[in-house]
Amino acid sequence: MGLFTDDELADLASEQLAAMPDTCTITRPQRMSDHAGGETNTSTVVGAVACRYEPESRRAVVAVVAGAVVTLAYWTFTMPAGTDVRAGDLLTVGARTFAVAGVLGPTSYQLALRVRAHEQE
Repeated sequence: MGLFTDDELADLASEQLAAMPDTCTITRPQRMSDHAGGETNTSTVVGAVACRYEPESRRAVVAVVAGAVVTLAYWTFTMPAGTDVRAGDLLTVGARTFAVAGVLGPTSYQLALRVRAHEQE
């Protein structure tokens, strides 16, 4: 028998959801055929979910992206467990957009999904 009953896990997940004050829209960029031998960029809105987000640290990370040196500040997003989000997706909260670097987990007794992302300029 586990540490928590199914009812206790459901209660804990409900408490976790109550602590997600923001709404996050998940968009999935895709490359589609233009039917002329090329490709075009498009995107699909996966959905909007409750979330909370906070910076990982007060220090940014220096990285090389597309041959240019850029400064990235990583954020951790918390969303309901089972949310369909993947590396490469875009998260929009208000006027801010973040690129998903990776999904953290899974964890034991997963009550929420945690995602690492950096803000788009």
